[in-house]
Amino acid sequence: MLLLILNSVGFSQNAFTTIIKESLTHDLIPGEVAKIKCKNNGSFAEIVGKVSITKIPKGKQTFVFSYIGYEKLEIELKFPLETDIPIIYLESANQEFAQIMVVG
Repeated sequence: MLLLILNSVGFSQNAFTTIIKESLTHDLIPGEVAKIKCKNNGSFAEIVGKVSITKIPKGKQTFVFSYIGYEKLEIELKFPLETDIPIIYLESANQEFAQIMVVG
């Protein structure tokens, strides 16, 4: 009986893979952070901007995408997904620094 319960829990998990790009130039954003909001499940984008998250529970999940210099983006998705989300675009925060000091 326990084996059947564990199998059903294992099969209820989902995965999500997407590519992260800059919204204006469509450049890849490697190192971007993607995670499920309020959970410890997340990943970093690879050098080619691809991010994969596994072990996602069924139902609505809010994903948070963030990277230094870009606006944080939150997207709610319902699992299992009915369609693929191949590309997610982050917008530049457009912050200008008046002065940068390097201390060595």
